[in-house]
Amino acid sequence: MIPQHREEPLYQRELFRLASADCLRPGGVELTERGLTHCAFGVGERVADLGCGPGVTLALLAERGLSPVGMDRSAAMLQEAERRLSGVPLLAGTLEGLPFRDACMDGIVCECVLSLSYTPERA
Repeated sequence: MIPQHREEPLYQRELFRLASADCLRPGGVELTERGLTHCAFGVGERVADLGCGPGVTLALLAERGLSPVGMDRSAAMLQEAERRLSGVPLLAGTLEGLPFRDACMDGIVCECVLSLSYTPERA
């Protein structure tokens, strides 16, 4: 049996945070911008960032004139997002139990979060 280590997740480590400029994912904001261009969301559309972390993508969504909503399972990440953004709804939740009504969003962003899910097949 392989021993399970209960270490701090990589995305919470100081050196990773410095190296990723708080994006917490490969490709950074540039890759997110490319994806959003392909989605062609209209101004004012509601887009949920599932696993929003410290709010980098939420800020990008707001800059593009969208109406972002953030969700994360980490209270610490939600606090960071709240400090970064003003007036953006932030909710605690998981991919397996989204805190939204059906069909209440025009789109979602979910970047590098599925691998952190406890049950990815359910998410």
